[in-house]
Amino acid sequence: RFSCSIIPPLVDANMDFHERIERGFKVALGNHVDLVTSMSSVLVKTGERFVDGTKKMKVSPSMLKSRVLPRIMWGWLSAKRENRHMLPKDLWHMKGVVSWGTDTDINREKIKEYWGKDPYQFYACTEAGLTAFQSWNKKGLTFTPNTCFIEFTPESEWSKWRENKNYQPQTVMMNELKANALYEIVITSFYGMPLLRYRVGHLLKCISLKDEETGVNLPQMVFISRADDIIDIAGFTRIDEKMMWQAIENTKIKNANWTVGKEYEGDNAVIRLYFEPAKDISAEQVQTAVHDQLKLTDGDYRNLESMLGIKPIRVTILPKGAFQRYFTAKKKAGADLEHLNPPHMNPSPADIRELTQIL
Repeated sequence: RFSCSIIPPLVDANMDFHERIERGFKVALGNHVDLVTSMSSVLVKTGERFVDGTKKMKVSPSMLKSRVLPRIMWGWLSAKRENRHMLPKDLWHMKGVVSWGTDTDINREKIKEYWGKDPYQFYACTEAGLTAFQSWNKKGLTFTPNTCFIEFTPESEWSKWRENKNYQPQTVMMNELKANALYEIVITSFYGMPLLRYRVGHLLKCISLKDEETGVNLPQMVFISRADDIIDIAGFTRIDEKMMWQAIENTKIKNANWTVGKEYEGDNAVIRLYFEPAKDISAEQVQTAVHDQLKLTDGDYRNLESMLGIKPIRVTILPKGAFQRYFTAKKKAGADLEHLNPPHMNPSPADIRELTQIL
């Protein structure tokens, strides 16, 4: 639909992920950048690495190119005026940032801090393609009409199926959605392909039936989690990735990464958090902080303690570098980019073994 120049060039696509990021920065220094598109977690990590890199930056021959040195000098002056380290937004004044991922809302302020723009979000998956987009107010997402035919399985029907895998859940159409309700999305391809009527395995929340501000008279949705990423405790509360991520972020405890799953102590289900802190901290401190934030985030979780006397969070502290060693081992084994880190929710026993045995 429009011409664009991709940085780094597509010929560099076979590079290692980190090499590609580094190559992208070098190419971008000599070019104008209008738009940055990436997973939100990558935008934040790249911003953090950029700050660490500029602290140690030295003048090199590559900086003496006509566009590079003035750009760096202008960025340095912009940061100096605000008495802070240089950020990506000091070098490139972009027209927009587009991101995706469960953590986009959680990382929104960090993305703005590093890249200078409030990110636009979209919803997409391999099976259906680009399926929903935000409008200019950057609130809910609106479904596109021509990607695929969409149905929705209400949470009540989805729950019946979880209890009995032989149950055939019923679906509703877009005009039957209800505000503040959860649904699993079901797609039917318009264009053939191997998958026709298919359960993608994603839980979405309909936040409103229309967007008054933009005048869009279609349901507005947000992505919650994968349907199999829910942790159910005592049938009382369901913890999803977004909720867990928000609670961990609210503790202000810096970490390299984390993963969480449902385990059992005797007959009692617990939420086991495997956590790699950036600095020394005890499992008890992390456990208390996350538990307190989950109580603030979710009323049903809060009731676990007040009504049933249950405090289900358990924490295992992983030593520094555990997730990086996992990443390196998976990369060496030939895993694709999506599987170089364990899932945040419900990791497999093999994932846990790898994290805890490579110490």
